[in-house]
Amino acid sequence: MTQHDDEFLLITFTPEELGGEETEVEYHITPKPSEEEVFDFLNQLQRSQNVNMLGAAPIIEKQFAALNDVDARLHLDNWMVDKRATHTNTINLADIVAHIKANPEKYS
Repeated sequence: MTQHDDEFLLITFTPEELGGEETEVEYHITPKPSEEEVFDFLNQLQRSQNVNMLGAAPIIEKQFAALNDVDARLHLDNWMVDKRATHTNTINLADIVAHIKANPEKYS
């Protein structure tokens, strides 16, 4: 017999299944975090400057028990793509012209 709610899963094994007495096993169910929760964690981790973010997947796994290594890598990859998309470096043509005018000896 199996029963569950949002937090626990209760499984009852019969004597025939275990070759002994009836046994109940209770598992705590940890919901998977949202991408926003993982991204917030990764932003905090990056700000700490204590971790090379390329190797952050195992840290994600430890922080969020419901994620396996594949999920952790997927979240990390998505976060990196998001970072790249939102923090692209743009070159301002006016700044380049001003730099050339201020340093004509470099560009003669």
